Amino acid sequence: MNDEGLIKLIEMLTKDKGLSENLRYKLRVAIDPYTHIIIWHNGDMEELADYFEENAEPEDNVKYDRSQIPHAMEMMIDAHDASMGISYDTLEYYLDEYCRDYDEE
Repeated sequence: MNDEGLIKLIEMLTKDKGLSENLRYKLRVAIDPYTHIIIWHNGDMEELADYFEENAEPEDNVKYDRSQIPHAMEMMIDAHDASMGISYDTLEYYLDEYCRDYDEE
């Protein structure tokens, strides 16, 4: 199937009433030639977690719950300010806010 055929298929899929609004939006964006996307992956936040865990002082006991990364990423995207953008500083904030595993000692 060529690009034109795939675009027609995506257009048909977006008319399906059973499709979630989130997926419908993503499909429309995928075929819009005027949309430009910046992508952050869960792996970007995982790499930050690895870096901070490996470079922290032992007494700081820095650990992150990686199972919370998808939630942290979703919260970051939902709350982002387009005038500020999303940077590694933003990822760090959400990593600490939603994934930091504080030991009860």
